[in-house]
Amino acid sequence: MNPPEAFPERARTLAAGMPWREFLPAHPAEELLPLMSAELRGIEKVRNYTWFLVQERSPHRAELKGGFGLVLASVMVIGGALVVPASSAHALRQLDRPNRAQIGAAMAIPEGRLRLAGPPVGFWGGEYTTSSNERVTIYTSSSYTVDEAANQRWADFMGRLLHGSELSRVTVYFATPFEVNRLCTGAADLVHDVLGCYGSSMIFAPGEDTTKVSAESVLTHEYGHHIAANRSNAPWRAIDWGAKRWATAMNICALSRVHVVFPGDESLLYRLNPGEGFAETYRGFSERTEGHHIGPWGVLDTALYPGGDAVPAIVADVLNPWTGNQTKSFHGRFTAHGPSVKTFTFKSRFDGTFSASATSHARIRIAILNWRTVVARGRGSAHTTLCGGLRERDVRVIRTRGNGSFTLTVSLP
Repeated sequence: MNPPEAFPERARTLAAGMPWREFLPAHPAEELLPLMSAELRGIEKVRNYTWFLVQERSPHRAELKGGFGLVLASVMVIGGALVVPASSAHALRQLDRPNRAQIGAAMAIPEGRLRLAGPPVGFWGGEYTTSSNERVTIYTSSSYTVDEAANQRWADFMGRLLHGSELSRVTVYFATPFEVNRLCTGAADLVHDVLGCYGSSMIFAPGEDTTKVSAESVLTHEYGHHIAANRSNAPWRAIDWGAKRWATAMNICALSRVHVVFPGDESLLYRLNPGEGFAETYRGFSERTEGHHIGPWGVLDTALYPGGDAVPAIVADVLNPWTGNQTKSFHGRFTAHGPSVKTFTFKSRFDGTFSASATSHARIRIAILNWRTVVARGRGSAHTTLCGGLRERDVRVIRTRGNGSFTLTVSLP
């Protein structure tokens, strides 16, 4: 059969003329042992199929870059950490040279939630200074040739992505696709199609392109998760819902209430997870800064395709993070013969928690209204959630007994 059509251009060039073998259903690792004498160059899981691209050794192809493949590395687990020993059976790989034009080269971003409890061993690297004099930490698997200049190139690549102070708090681990799958899933077989993951300020990404995605795409997408993890979208988790401005622009709260999107779902409803939508919008913006429009949008559902306000919102989330609610105070007075209800109107720019409280010598109650409907009330305070729409609320301070001045304090997202 023929290879899939939608490969990145570099993968299509490498795949030309190679024989394909199909295994259906996906085979466990022990059934693949007879294949290990050949040089496995790619793995891609499509629905219930697992495809292996097998290239026979050929002298005239020896000079081809091995960046689109998957070589079965010798791995072992010691104390819960993945150890990647150097192997004399396989020549060490070369870490890919980053190219910003390849950020958009992705049929999908096959990723998962990080399962590793702590930093892995068997990696080389450390802290690097970018061309803009910022610090970023990068480690590379010992399956790749030790080359400090290669890590430095990736540090400079990251320094040119849109970022804030969170750059210095991330640690990037480059590994072979097989090793990334093992690190991210904890699985000892090849049926998991995971090529990237993020957790605890650590990014695990392939050090080379595959037939499905470029190394640049995975790293940029995962860095989008790192940005979200370092932003607030209270009362929701930004890593699941997206950062405040983007989530508001995309109307994530309202879409979640009607079960159109599913924050934090990393399994069956991955394509409708707004946390992934935020990371993909970030990757798409990073691609667009190279002169392209965002798209095609094949990784996630079109419900999460960034609308006109989403791109400037994510830029603001990166460069000017939302840090919390704003508090405002207002003063008034209840007189003996005056009205017993004082109404104030507030409008917020963002979704989130809206609260109001009042103090007075008179006995008072608080009511929050959405148009004419009371949505929250209390003796001295009340709160509600702003979730889409105009995000406008009326606050009524109601005297039940007595006279005197009062102070109303509201907290707006």
